Amino acid sequence: GWAERRGIHYGWVVVATTASFAARWFLPRLPALQKSHAWIEVSVIAQQAVLGVAEQGADLALRMGSGPWPDCKCEPIMDDALCPVVNRSYWNSIGERQPSRALAKARLLHDRDPASSWEKWFVAHPLKGIDLRTGPRFTSSDLSLRAASLGLGVALARECVAEEDLDSGLLF
Repeated sequence: GWAERRGIHYGWVVVATTASFAARWFLPRLPALQKSHAWIEVSVIAQQAVLGVAEQGADLALRMGSGPWPDCKCEPIMDDALCPVVNRSYWNSIGERQPSRALAKARLLHDRDPASSWEKWFVAHPLKGIDLRTGPRFTSSDLSLRAASLGLGVALARECVAEEDLDSGLLF
């Protein structure tokens, strides 16, 4: 919507996305957006369930994956890759130098999003002797990344969501 205050046009937009994507990708970019577009006020609705944009009371939605996103005009904004991420001390505690052998011994942290699953990753990167039934499950990538940063195991993360932790060295 749009309003006018003291002759200046102000707009607002409501963005719906998941809590993890909001916290780890969208919010870190919000200061630059506010600086370059000071007249736009952004509100964020964070919810795990994939609902229609209007159903969420939003103007637009930021979603990860290929959909389907019913009743929406979709525009891809980035490609992203899944990669294992881990706290360095946990990784060193495994005591293996070869990554595939270390990964086979590691505790896998699971994100309940099927698009970010270890099952999907191991189809593209086959490795024998992995029991995907074990390891804790988390309802968001934010939680699985936090668990990895605390040394609880190896998480599978989208690079864009893990970007800050990777850049800071908290995870590698």
